[in-house]
This record gives sequence, C-alpha cells and structure tokens, in this order.
Amino acid sequence: MIRLVKVCKRLGGQNILRELTLHVERGEVFAIMGGSGTGKSVTLKHMVGLLEPDRGEVWIDGANLAVLNRAQLKGLRRRFGYLFQSGALINWLNVGDNVALPLREHTRLGRTDIQQRVAERLRWVRLIGDEHKMPAEISGGMKKRVGLARAIVLNPDIVLYDEPTSGLDPVTARAIRALIREVNDRLEATSVMVTHDILDATDTADRIGFLFDGRIEFVGTPAEVERTDNARVKNFLKGLDDQTSVAEAVPS
Repeated sequence: MIRLVKVCKRLGGQNILRELTLHVERGEVFAIMGGSGTGKSVTLKHMVGLLEPDRGEVWIDGANLAVLNRAQLKGLRRRFGYLFQSGALINWLNVGDNVALPLREHTRLGRTDIQQRVAERLRWVRLIGDEHKMPAEISGGMKKRVGLARAIVLNPDIVLYDEPTSGLDPVTARAIRALIREVNDRLEATSVMVTHDILDATDTADRIGFLFDGRIEFVGTPAEVERTDNARVKNFLKGLDDQTSVAEAVPS
C-alpha cells in the first residue's frame, strides 16, 4: 500500500533521511519509532506528498508520487486522513464545525448529510453531544479525539498519526490508542503512526519500524521487537542512547 524506496532528504543543511526504505501493508497499523529529530514526521510528510525526496521514490497504492501532476496529487491526498500532534483545531470553530470542515470543502453533501456524518464520527470517538463546545472549552484528550474525528470524516483509505498521545495522561493515552485500532478496523484503512512512546507502538501496531540515522534499521511485530537482539532497538526501549550499553547503564 505504501512504499518508500531509498528515500533521501536533506533539510537545514542536515541529512534527515538516508536511503530510507519502508513497506506498509494494506490494512495494517504500522508504527515508526525513534527519538526526537530522527525524521519520523519528515517520513510522514513524504507519504502524503508534502515533501519531495531529494532521491528515491514514494509509492502509494501503486502510484509513484514523483510522476503525478498537481490534480492527481490533490486527488490522492483526499484519500488520506492526518491527525496532527496538537490536534490542530481551528479555535473559532466549535467541535462540530471543525469535524465538518473537510466535508464542506471537499464534497457536495447537503447540510443534513453533513450533520449526520459528523454525528456518526463524533459517536465513534465518544464525543456525541459535545459538538457545540469550543476548542478552548475541552481538554487535550478531547482535542485529540476531535482531531481524529475530523481526520476520518472523509472515510480515508490511509490515516497518518503524528505523535497521537503526546502530552496526554496515561489513561487518556490508552483510550486514544484503543480508538486508533478501532477506527482502523471500522474503516478497513491502512494506518501509520510516528511515535516515541513505546506503548503507542506495542499496544496498537501490527508491526513496528525503528528509525535510526535516517534509516529503518529493524521491522517486526511487537512480539518480535520484544525478542530482538538488535542492540540499538534494545537500548532505545530501555531509554539508553546508542553509545551506552545496557551493562554500562547498570550501576555496579
């Protein structure tokens, strides 16, 4: 469904992605893990065509983004939903209008149909009855859920999540993780999340890819990640940097 082939990207004078190769299967939830500044969000932006690789190829459902014209790329982007790290709600629109915005901009649905679709998506994310609240009146976790409802209101084939539980308390984060899995199954979508939170990946994803130095170094199921002998992955999961061994981190 999604393939990145030897993608290279240089930003701000630094090599962010170095021949990154990645394959996401149709229908799965795939998590990309890595530390801050390792290129996780840059990878997502390549998938949706917001960034173009300096070298390499990005393929979405058999289409090479590099050969698409502007209209074709615009049409492809409509197949995506994107949950931003902050939720990215529009402050002067209430919850219902935030969720309805993609429908008003990209469809010809009438008012009644839009209201019904919005109500359905708010029901999915457990926010039915909150449509008249303003962003300033709701919690961080509710903002994430509103952002998720908006991301899926057009029934996307692919949903991208940028640090979906960042800044949330453990209980709310667990609820968001459960919603991501539930939404993916309801829509029969393909989902990709970038995260530095281990539980985001192990509790939600079918497979996890670990990003180091601009490359995907290891890919496996949560069970395979738990059993891996890859030193960099083990260090990351234990909160150690690449230069510190597990033994060195344990006081004598």
